[in-house]
Amino acid sequence: MLATQLIDTSLPILHDTDSIGQALFLMQEHHVPVLAMSDVNGNYLGRIREEILLDHDDDLRLTDFAGNETEIKILPEEHLFDVLNKSALFQTSYIPVVDAQGILLGIIAPEKVVMNLARETAVKDPGGIIVVELKAINYSLAEMARIVESNNAVILHSFITQSPDAEKILVTIKINKLDL
Repeated sequence: MLATQLIDTSLPILHDTDSIGQALFLMQEHHVPVLAMSDVNGNYLGRIREEILLDHDDDLRLTDFAGNETEIKILPEEHLFDVLNKSALFQTSYIPVVDAQGILLGIIAPEKVVMNLARETAVKDPGGIIVVELKAINYSLAEMARIVESNNAVILHSFITQSPDAEKILVTIKINKLDL
């Protein structure tokens, strides 16, 4: 799943010629705390947050806010995992998608990420979940797959998280059997 496939097409793009009043209206209408902004040629100028706009006169143009949060963006060919990484890095759920030429293509909203993450990680598929804590040095997905498959099951998804004990990891495996 690529970033370009995660763009929420229902979210509008602000233009630097829009007024603060127009921007606030669109944010409230779409129930979002932030929107992406471009110039008249479609060049990405940054994200604009509602909390910043609330302190200014509604008749002012967004031109005065150009360049705000321009580092928060992702390329269209980046993977869903890259989107999640940047979301965590910048502590935001709304990530603009900008091509290599700097053209703003749209913005990714958290709902699209969650829906696609659920689909990509087999969350919706029926099955059982097993969580195993083990020393990182002993981890072998091949060995786990061998055990699961020898019991006439298939691994649908797996992921690893760090255990509170620094030497250990937690391996979460979803398999296609409900009866574990």
